[in-house]
Amino acid sequence: MDVNLIERLLKLVVAGALLITLLNDAGRYLQAQSALGGITKDAAIVSADAYKRTGDRTSSWRAGETLAEKYGAVVYGFDAGGERVHVWTRMPVNGTWAAQRLAALIDGKPANTPLNVESEDLAVVQ
Repeated sequence: MDVNLIERLLKLVVAGALLITLLNDAGRYLQAQSALGGITKDAAIVSADAYKRTGDRTSSWRAGETLAEKYGAVVYGFDAGGERVHVWTRMPVNGTWAAQRLAALIDGKPANTPLNVESEDLAVVQ
């Protein structure tokens, strides 16, 4: 085989692998972000319902936290009062091939630091 042809084929294989990795990681990130948006919305609604029934911020927070944890998310911020409940959530992006390690490297953190997506939502206490 011609050396030039081998070089071209090698470049094509490397470019293909990079493209596939980029598509996989972007897809995983967008999928996690979308899923977390729904989880956060549901957690806010559940929390607002619990706040309406009990008037207790702690039990309202726990209701939302329980729902979020069921789907692999964490409630890291919560505010309830008056007519609204505000919930902040975080969830790791699973299945990336390079994005998680690259994000950790850029942030100066250990390579096994998870790549997280975050979301927030409001629900009206009705």
